[in-house]
Amino acid sequence: MEFIESLKCTDAWVKSPSSTSLYLTCPQQWVFAKQFPLMSEGILKGRKVAKWMEKLGGSGLKYEGVQDEDSDLFMACAKAQVFLEDKFPLMQESEVVFGRARIDRILGFDKVIIDFKYTNKIDPGFLQSKFQSYYESWQLYHYAWCVMSERGNWVKEFVDVGIMLISDKPKPGFRFHSWVVSRGEVRTWLESAVKVWEMMEEARVWKNYNSCFNDKYNTECFWYRKCKGGV
Repeated sequence: MEFIESLKCTDAWVKSPSSTSLYLTCPQQWVFAKQFPLMSEGILKGRKVAKWMEKLGGSGLKYEGVQDEDSDLFMACAKAQVFLEDKFPLMQESEVVFGRARIDRILGFDKVIIDFKYTNKIDPGFLQSKFQSYYESWQLYHYAWCVMSERGNWVKEFVDVGIMLISDKPKPGFRFHSWVVSRGEVRTWLESAVKVWEMMEEARVWKNYNSCFNDKYNTECFWYRKCKGGV
């Protein structure tokens, strides 16, 4: 226990949440991503969401300042920001960095951690399963560790984590859901994380053939053809 609590999320050997999540999906994908970065529409819009939410939470960017094809997406971000200001009127911090982890928003003096995600639709029929998929999110456990260890010196017993889904389809909108992560859960996660980061540090790579197709439609992994020896 003392060893776990002595670890610092700012240590150089700690890997970023995004690269670790990809490694856990398939170590070979993790290798390919360094050489051939994934640039899907969802990723590009996700970056816009992160940029606009940072500005809305800080400098007060206005709608008139957005002059591109994604003005509906900005409108969704603006609605999300108004919701957060009403629900959490206390202190808000945007783009808080701990080592290789960048937390989108911390609210109410370290009480709530929020990650903004772009989604291609706000569909009530899929929202529950979408939020459930984040309950075991490596990224959110990493963020909870950062706040509990760096800000709270492991004193906090619980921290709230939340996902804000933002979309421009079928119309500008958002959905927010939060839940509690305990100190014990974070410690258990960290014990596993150390082992994974050791494997990444040693560059242990293999192919996870279960990840070759991403969803129920059997969509090929972005690097599928390269992995199979194609162009």
